[in-house]
Amino acid sequence: MLCSLCQCHVVCVDLPGSRCARLSQILLYVVFGVGIDDAFIIAASVDKELYRAREKARKAGKPDPALRGDAAREAEFADICGKGLADAGSSIAFTSITDLAAFFLGSFTSIPATSWFCLYAGTAVMAVFFMQATLFAACLFADIRRQAVRHKDVFTCCAVPETVELKPLQELSWLQRSMKDKYAPIVARSRKFQGAVIFGFVALLATAGYGATDIERGFPVIDLTPDVHYARDYLEVQEECVAV
Repeated sequence: MLCSLCQCHVVCVDLPGSRCARLSQILLYVVFGVGIDDAFIIAASVDKELYRAREKARKAGKPDPALRGDAAREAEFADICGKGLADAGSSIAFTSITDLAAFFLGSFTSIPATSWFCLYAGTAVMAVFFMQATLFAACLFADIRRQAVRHKDVFTCCAVPETVELKPLQELSWLQRSMKDKYAPIVARSRKFQGAVIFGFVALLATAGYGATDIERGFPVIDLTPDVHYARDYLEVQEECVAV
């Protein structure tokens, strides 16, 4: 994520008319949110493919496919990683493209600070996608190799003793199992729950429609200024004079 921010600043600084406003400081939280989401999707997809490959190898009496070996085993490991990335790649790619379109459309606003922020954010989202598909994927595959040879996560030169039993890889995480075994049956079978969801959606839509009738165009300029800014005092005085 930090590499993505650096790439974003390098690209946007060279654009004509682009400036790094104070509003762009919250870009860090946007990048971390998008990056962590992409990382979880990629890791879960690769773990799922790795679990299936290990179960298949265990039943056939073959070694762990994540261990280094001859060319055939290396090709098998590359195929496992490729399937995991293929499954996750479409999800994070579509998400990144839609985020990019939303931010770049927002860059056409007439408010300069918001325009600069959207330009920076759109560039940062694509930088996150690029770094996730390259740097994070490479680190993830290297970490799978580390786990296969029983090396520790921080002190990678030290191996875990054979007497220590490692937690086996699960096909689904606890959250995925909860969604599959508990939540999904309720949604699929309970007509009361389905009716409650539909009723709640209709009520929310009606409330939003009623609230939309009270929307006013425009907003006070003073709302754009920080709480401790010299322009705020001037705008407050100006507003009092206009009211009088």
